[in-house]
Amino acid sequence: MTRQALKRSLLLAGLLLLAWDWNRLRVVINLPAVPEATSALYQSRLWEVVGAVLFAYTAGYRAFVDTYNFLLWFAICVFVGGVGGLVVWRRHRPARLGTSVGQP
Repeated sequence: MTRQALKRSLLLAGLLLLAWDWNRLRVVINLPAVPEATSALYQSRLWEVVGAVLFAYTAGYRAFVDTYNFLLWFAICVFVGGVGGLVVWRRHRPARLGTSVGQP
């Protein structure tokens, strides 16, 4: 990758991050912030645990493994994120009729 392409990709990444957080940045140009609807799905502390596990795995993998295998690292990161997603989905999925405990 050339330096020019790297600069462009970093600029694009920065612009996308600004667009991602646009609602909070509206106050910089004197526009009111629009309240965002949040969900318990996004506010779960499980995502903090998943992030800590991913950080610890990545730091440990880089510190203790001499031969870096990108596909192995990526697969385990996707697995950890997927397990976190399944746990949150199971906790917050809508209850089905007739599946509550104690009712036939």
